[in-house]
Amino acid sequence: DQALARQFGARGTPNFFINGRNLVGAQPFPAFKTIIDEELKKAQALVARGIPANKVYEETIKNGKIIEPLASQVFEFDYKDGNIKGEDSATVKIVEFSDFQCPFCSRVGKPLMDVVEHYKGKAAVYFKHFPLSFHKEAKPAAIGSNCAKKQGKFWEYHDAVFAGQKQLK
Repeated sequence: DQALARQFGARGTPNFFINGRNLVGAQPFPAFKTIIDEELKKAQALVARGIPANKVYEETIKNGKIIEPLASQVFEFDYKDGNIKGEDSATVKIVEFSDFQCPFCSRVGKPLMDVVEHYKGKAAVYFKHFPLSFHKEAKPAAIGSNCAKKQGKFWEYHDAVFAGQKQLK
């Protein structure tokens, strides 16, 4: 995940890609809502032009076009083996690069879950690990989350670690 983050220019946490559009920092729900509403509007226009619903995401990212003032580059991700919250068939896909010890990362859990709930079936969040080198407990926490994932408990682990982040050892 860290190599992937570097490949797409994510240098800090939290870092999000919404249908390939980069959004940086611990953002509140309205910041996500603005971009998601734009993406859904674009998706509706594509369907109206005859693009099948299951091909909208592919069509959305193929030319790498976005609406400013966000970054001028759009990135395409492989979502296999992702830690997903929401439906994999969602029109809007948010990739979060995060660090379990980052205090800013712990602040975005609720806004992201609000996004998934508000856009039920239309938006999904994919968690990617990006443990920062100066957070000594972040890498062990990421390894622990992979163990939790094998047990079908990634999101429970995710929520528990962020809730008890100050006690992370």
